Amino acid sequence: MVSCAFDRRQSVWLWSSLLLAGILMTGCSESPEGRSSVVTGKVTLGGAPVSTGTVLFMTEGGHAATAELEPDGTYTVQCRPDHFKVAVTPPSDPDPEAATDGNAPKPKSSGQAIPRKYRDLSSSGLNFEVKEGRILLIL
Repeated sequence: MVSCAFDRRQSVWLWSSLLLAGILMTGCSESPEGRSSVVTGKVTLGGAPVSTGTVLFMTEGGHAATAELEPDGTYTVQCRPDHFKVAVTPPSDPDPEAATDGNAPKPKSSGQAIPRKYRDLSSSGLNFEVKEGRILLIL
């Protein structure tokens, strides 16, 4: 397991990036009232885009929306307007037993370790109110 220490500047940069990503973010499932939002964003770490992983949005009521990160760190997700906790998780390692030719696939890597704090909804500290319409959120 890789551990990461963030200094204040990196932490501020990550928070700023998450905020901008949220503003950019587009999408979440439609609410029962027919309202929906599209959230578009970008995830960066130390000023560089995080190119692999997943952005997870979760309400207290259990409604979730996810988006895979693009190589440039951007994502788009559609969701209902609500208050969300947000986490950014690294890609899962492939199942070595899933390879049919005996060659296990190599794990994906963005070259950057996402700090453990941001991988969990309860510890990320990333909370956003998503309103109806289009929103940009930079993480």
